Amino acid sequence: MRVLACTILFVAFAAGTALADTTHIVQPGETLWAIASTHGISVGVIARANGLRDVDRLQPGQRLVIPAGGSRPDAPAAPEPRYTTHKINAGDTLWVLARRFGMSVEELAALNGITPEATLQLGQVLKVKAAPAPPPSAKRAVPSRQYIRVRVRPGDTLWALAQRYDMSVPETAALNGIGVDATLQIGQVLKVKAPPKTARVPSVRPPTTPLRRISAPPYRGAAWANSLIGLARRFIGTKYRWGATGPAAFDCSGFLQYVYARTGVSLPRTTYYMYQAGRPVPEGELLPGDMVFFTTYRPGPSHAGIYLGDDRFIHSSSGYGSVTITPLSKDYYRKRYLGARRF
Repeated sequence: MRVLACTILFVAFAAGTALADTTHIVQPGETLWAIASTHGISVGVIARANGLRDVDRLQPGQRLVIPAGGSRPDAPAAPEPRYTTHKINAGDTLWVLARRFGMSVEELAALNGITPEATLQLGQVLKVKAAPAPPPSAKRAVPSRQYIRVRVRPGDTLWALAQRYDMSVPETAALNGIGVDATLQIGQVLKVKAPPKTARVPSVRPPTTPLRRISAPPYRGAAWANSLIGLARRFIGTKYRWGATGPAAFDCSGFLQYVYARTGVSLPRTTYYMYQAGRPVPEGELLPGDMVFFTTYRPGPSHAGIYLGDDRFIHSSSGYGSVTITPLSKDYYRKRYLGARRF
């Protein structure tokens, strides 16, 4: 009898030990897929054990329970992330691709074994997140959005229209058969999603006073602008080099990205996407620190600089060969001026 009791206790102890969960501390750059592979279980098991709704969002230092003994049949399986590949095209950056495929720059870089500051090469193939196909029932349950046509007004950009109509820039561009870096023309007609229908509200008499024109976007203040401009001036004379991001040399957008980043403003890599991302500044309301854009070696916002005030801007000039200060009224730039953006 004593032998039988000891045997039962030993089996119970061994079973309890075998089924003991472990803890994993998330390291920078780790994904749930990599952690699951390391521990020999599925992503869904870890997700269920930790109540994770988004299996692609982990924080360094986060503690995860790693269940022992495989899956837990009492809970539904969580979908594992699906990936596909993307070949780099002209204008692609990690920032652009991360937004397009619903990822963070850090997540995309870690997935491909590169740094968030990496420069991509044309034809390079990256692993990206594939959009999960909704179940058939979900497709039937969600009515498709209708589309309307809108006319481009002064100050409109693809980015502004995409925000206004709850779309992404690539989605808006694809719907209209244009590039994501296209420069819109006043009066141009674009197709966009129709706003969702809402409950009918009582009619309201229009105001008798004239509407005020759209005001300039919020400004970060003189102290921030002085810091930005002071930093930019330190690089006067620094060599221009195509593709360079500093600090030994800069191209046009590399210079802007470098100095804005060091004053707390994160920008995309090219002037085309900077132009889309910024908020339009009405004519006559330029302030120091605003970014001014020009069409130079190719159509659209192909060159930009930082407005200093007093009709001057600082930029990394390929023609001058270095970072320099130029009057906005200079004939070459005056004729090619596209507008200004505020960040």
